[in-house]
Amino acid sequence: MEQLIDIWTMIISVASAICMFTKTPKDNAIIHQIYRFIELLALNIYKSKE
Repeated sequence: MEQLIDIWTMIISVASAICMFTKTPKDNAIIHQIYRFIELLALNIYKSKE
């Protein structure tokens, strides 16, 4: 159980770093969908995106 918590924490941290250092793609629909999924993993929802 402890390993699952560690893995989930690592996923959230990596996704947050990716979202922080990359711009939101607008021209490519597939990349945009992948980026939205990464934002969801990073818990970037609603006002936290700004």
